[in-house]
Amino acid sequence: MDQPLKLELDRSAKTPLTEQIRKGISTAIESGVLAPGARLPSWLDLAAQLGVARGTVRTAYEKLSAAQLIVASRAGGTRVADRPAAIARVEQPPDPGSFLERYLEMTAGPAIFQMGVPALETFAATL
Repeated sequence: MDQPLKLELDRSAKTPLTEQIRKGISTAIESGVLAPGARLPSWLDLAAQLGVARGTVRTAYEKLSAAQLIVASRAGGTRVADRPAAIARVEQPPDPGSFLERYLEMTAGPAIFQMGVPALETFAATL
């Protein structure tokens, strides 16, 4: 990443700085500003850029890694995880008569284990 990551922190807000950093990076990833495979600054560099403690950025990176938004490795640095493109599902509306037809098919024959109705075919003698 050639240019510094553009994150704005509001130190007077009730939201913790860690959460603001995590939300800012995840928003950048989900909106496409950070492409899959894009390299993020190390948590030491980002902490220096933002003027926060190293542990604050490290915790934010750990949360992003747990959410599988970023992948951290010692040799390759921290990168945005590859994410499959969202597939829009187009579901077919159900046939309006299908439920009634299915219900009639299921109730047409003799019912097995019907409550309160004896199995007359199993009686030994005709009454």
